[in-house]
Amino acid sequence: MDNGTGFDFIGQQNSVIKNKKALDIDYIPDNMLYREKEMERIKTEVYKPSYLYDASTNLMVYGDPGTGKTAIIRKLDNEFNTVLQQNDEENKDKIKTIYINCEGNDSPKAFFQELMSQLGVDYSNGGTISENAQKLVAHISNKKLNTIIIMDEADSLDKRNYLNKVLYRLTRPSEIYDGFEGTISIIAVSNDINIKQSLNDSVNSTFGGKKITFDSYTRDQIIDILNQRQDIALKEKIFTEKNLKKIASTVEEDFSGDIRKGIEIMSDVIYKHGEQKLLQNGEKMSEILEETIERIKRRDIEEFMSDKDLHYLLVMWAYIESFEEAETQFNPIYERYKKLCKYARESLETEKGKSHMYVRRRLDEMDENNIINKHVDRIDKGTVSNYTPLISFYILKDAVESKMEKEGYFEKLHMGKMRYSEENELTESEEKLLEAKVE
Repeated sequence: MDNGTGFDFIGQQNSVIKNKKALDIDYIPDNMLYREKEMERIKTEVYKPSYLYDASTNLMVYGDPGTGKTAIIRKLDNEFNTVLQQNDEENKDKIKTIYINCEGNDSPKAFFQELMSQLGVDYSNGGTISENAQKLVAHISNKKLNTIIIMDEADSLDKRNYLNKVLYRLTRPSEIYDGFEGTISIIAVSNDINIKQSLNDSVNSTFGGKKITFDSYTRDQIIDILNQRQDIALKEKIFTEKNLKKIASTVEEDFSGDIRKGIEIMSDVIYKHGEQKLLQNGEKMSEILEETIERIKRRDIEEFMSDKDLHYLLVMWAYIESFEEAETQFNPIYERYKKLCKYARESLETEKGKSHMYVRRRLDEMDENNIINKHVDRIDKGTVSNYTPLISFYILKDAVESKMEKEGYFEKLHMGKMRYSEENELTESEEKLLEAKVE
């Protein structure tokens, strides 16, 4: 009963959820559907050689976001260590597995600090990366450890040659410490299948072409995974086959097959509407799903824009203006961006705008974040890039418009446009006056 305070839910019992953790995108179920082959290969190619033969093996694991890479890696790591601790007293301290998310440790210094910390080795702040790497390798050698290092989001180190600097030292321990004993195996996990192209030959050769690719889930597989998740999380099924098909098609078409988005949609529906009887109404449930999907898309755009500067927002607005004029190729977008920079010159302290490369990269980032879709068409003289919205154009425009208004950028653009027009008119009149004088 509503007591006028807004806390009318007090006194109610949760009648929907039986396992809250299963509604979290980081939850790892006991049975990971459709990844049995990948799990077996990782066991066979890394864990087994390290344990049985004291052999180091390096492996690249690729796959788009939301294909289960991290979940599988964490699951295998947890299971291996549990079985090792319970069944092999003699060797349980001989093998060490280290998990590092490179996104939060995206420089050689940060990476080695985290790695050494997990192995109980002090990082020397006054020392070089090479000196600390040598200290780390010496520790592994002295303890005769078989070490498996999992580098999740390894592509986060793919800048300024960081990844090569880290991997070279880890994959060639004998070159930095004489008489090295022990092993170091690497599992490098990346969203970018082209990451090997950034590795130099000396690093690339240590992987020997060993790689595993996690393909995107099919629509039917997404349905099965979401159905499994609701069986684990909920006291009774709420999402019908029709509902799951809707979520799966949205995940496949609008979120590049990222299974995490399907779980996010389900959990949003449950937490917002779970105690309401209207979920049993098929027509109403369809409306709720639509609203939830649109809300998540909007939330994703707002999160994406949260740390973007004016230049970035001008690229986004230039794209929006171009799309409204049915001009979806790069050149019209770039020309509009340059014109907006002229209007915003007082805020930017320049009216030139940034380079072609800058704008291309921003559009590529929007493509990578499922905001727009870049497709390259062949023409007689080469290729041309076209950009179309992956989400509702009206949601995109409204979100960017709200952000620009909140930051006060539209008012500045309007004032700048007026000043620019006046200056151009003045220039034209001066030119006419000059022509008259010449005559």
